[in-house]
Amino acid sequence: MAERDKQRAISNPQLLSELQGRVDRDQEARRAWLRSPSDQELANRVDEIDSENVAWLRNLRAENCQLQTLLGIPTECCWP
Repeated sequence: MAERDKQRAISNPQLLSELQGRVDRDQEARRAWLRSPSDQELANRVDEIDSENVAWLRNLRAENCQLQTLLGIPTECCWP
């Protein structure tokens, strides 16, 4: 399993940095919302981050299945 995971590691430093930044922003917003679940502004921020991340992932996927290739998934698994 360790060898498989090593082969699937993201080796593109720019992509890895972008993903980490997105995870950090997402988790920070979600933790804030959990501390104040009735705060609609925080809920809206989580929704906004989700929408941005989905759009970014769709764009990444559209670029010749780059995401699947980087993750070691055969490109025939790309969805239209």
